Amino acid sequence: MLNNYLRKAAFLIFIIPFVYFALLLDFRYHSVFGFIFLIFLALLAGFIFQYTKQLLFLFIGNIVSTVTSYLSCLKFSDWHFFYQPFKPTQLILILAVIYLIPQALGIFWAAVFLHRKPDSEHIV
Repeated sequence: MLNNYLRKAAFLIFIIPFVYFALLLDFRYHSVFGFIFLIFLALLAGFIFQYTKQLLFLFIGNIVSTVTSYLSCLKFSDWHFFYQPFKPTQLILILAVIYLIPQALGIFWAAVFLHRKPDSEHIV
């Protein structure tokens, strides 16, 4: 029963507006560290959710994180002239779609590792 709760607890991570925090780090510190960290986090999330066979939670989590990022961005008006030629709300939607690529790569590599047969049959 505890294992079932732990599997569903991973979904709670996606309530955090990841894209919003990446844009916030970029705006405050003029650093791309948030974007790079988010790429690795997306790759890891795709791998873990495929490995534990929870892709539905990954799908729902992406939607929730994008919506919370979008709503958080609407309240932060200083960004509206910083990110040109896009508005910050457009940038959040674009980045949310772009971060699906590392998640898809993580899903692919988890599927490769799950379906790989042991090499013990080829020992001579």
